[in-house]
Amino acid sequence: MFDNKDVTERIRNSDILYCPYPKCKSVILLKGMGVLVYRRNRILDNSCKLSSNVMSTFWTVSSPFVFENLGFSNDIEGNIKFLICADCDRGPLGYHDPNVLNNGEKEYLLATDKVIYGLSNDTDENYK
Repeated sequence: MFDNKDVTERIRNSDILYCPYPKCKSVILLKGMGVLVYRRNRILDNSCKLSSNVMSTFWTVSSPFVFENLGFSNDIEGNIKFLICADCDRGPLGYHDPNVLNNGEKEYLLATDKVIYGLSNDTDENYK
């Protein structure tokens, strides 16, 4: 396991991140806007229950306005909200727990395995 502080000081998303669903591919997060962190995975597991004991990697931002096309679900198990694509309304792509602060700031967590990285077409050129 690695030191979370070292990782967050160095690693930002090097590609534009896109919605993973076919026929959507909306831009979710622009290049360099997210910071890699290691957190409890609060996204639904295969049994449709919140997973809380598994650690996973996420791209984090401190404001929902940093995202390009992102929406939120209704509250799940208290105050947790899932992050969804604002264009196709599918997800979950990540989560936000308003009760958790990181260095005094809110965290909006986008799962590293729930997005597509840097599509190889002309759409990337519009966002550089």
